[in-house]
Amino acid sequence: MALRERERDLDLPARAGEARLRPPAVEELCALVRAHLLRPEAPALVSARWDYARWKPGVSITSVFMLSFADGSEEPVVAKRYVDGKDRTLTFKPRNEENLEELCPRLKPRALLAEQALSLWVPAADRVLRGLPVLLDKKKLGELVVRSALAPAGSIKKRKSEYTLLRYKPERRAVYRIDLRLRTEERPKLALAARALPPPEAARVVAARTALAQAGGGELVPPIAGTNLRQGFLLEPWLALESFAPDSFTHAHEAGAQLARLHALAAPAGLRKVATGIPGDLDELFAGDAALAQLPRAKAHPAPERLVFLHGDFHPDQVVKHADGRWLLMDLDVLGAGDPAFDFACWAADWIVEHERADLERALGPLLEGYRSTGGTPPSAARLAAFTAAELVNRAGSTFRRLEKGANEKARFALEAAQDLGRA
Repeated sequence: MALRERERDLDLPARAGEARLRPPAVEELCALVRAHLLRPEAPALVSARWDYARWKPGVSITSVFMLSFADGSEEPVVAKRYVDGKDRTLTFKPRNEENLEELCPRLKPRALLAEQALSLWVPAADRVLRGLPVLLDKKKLGELVVRSALAPAGSIKKRKSEYTLLRYKPERRAVYRIDLRLRTEERPKLALAARALPPPEAARVVAARTALAQAGGGELVPPIAGTNLRQGFLLEPWLALESFAPDSFTHAHEAGAQLARLHALAAPAGLRKVATGIPGDLDELFAGDAALAQLPRAKAHPAPERLVFLHGDFHPDQVVKHADGRWLLMDLDVLGAGDPAFDFACWAADWIVEHERADLERALGPLLEGYRSTGGTPPSAARLAAFTAAELVNRAGSTFRRLEKGANEKARFALEAAQDLGRA
């Protein structure tokens, strides 16, 4: 999957006083899968590797591992451990349960190990993304493709349809590439991107993207090709794109120009605001390092001066180049209303953390040049510094939530860099 590889420190929760939230190590996870999920007729499980981690102090720890099988195939599995007894309430029968067995040939859909406060599942059995079994049902997907006028009725070779999981964040989102074979000579193949979200979030995302198109910003983003809001997923055409790594800032000028076009659009009344602020669990996350816990923290983001369309998750890998030369904004799940300085701060905080240098001018220079080249008027230097400082505090917390190796040092740098920006 297209998640960034990170070295993990499994003992971070224990050092913060939450030893019961220690996630399973790779070897433990493999043993659990063999004992509780692996089907007898499945290929042997050979190995596993970390793909994702999210620690919520006092609540849970969620891990995703990519399993490798003897036949060369790979499949993700989730391990979520709880501290509040919630694991005992997870015996439920979700919608579309009847589809799961067919969708899970190697692994059973889920296993609940109450004695370990641990829940295991494969993506199709995600209890929040309940529409995944419908999305992964080739017959039902084919019906949606036809209803959306993406292919003629009877043209889809359903058995030859293929799914590739690109990104998965448990109970939050799943992104697939779908390759369909068609019975038409002029167009034998159709590739789509599919995003699965909690149904209420899917409805909000589609509403925000519809509002963006109505405001004149449809050319800034990929079009929506089809939706199933009851099940919580949407389809987009698969585009030929040049993408960039999360730590690549070489396209800053072009990214700034695209950002100016987005910010030129006033947010309509009723568009949900992009969430800002400092997380309330930093004390719990930093509890294992007394010196870190006592470091000063920058203030929360200033109140917005004006509301425009915000990307809301503006990082280098969210700006891509189409094969025809156009630049597009991707991953619009947080699209909403907010102050323009917020999108700048997301980019600047990434640059500062990657370069380990609290230099806002270097972090934003090319981005601002591109922004101005398209007629954009950037926020003041003071507002950019204040928003970036708040984002750096958020980065300090995120490195612990992801169980990153060296989280203490990374968080200390981020907090000190935020203070440096406040003094500049």
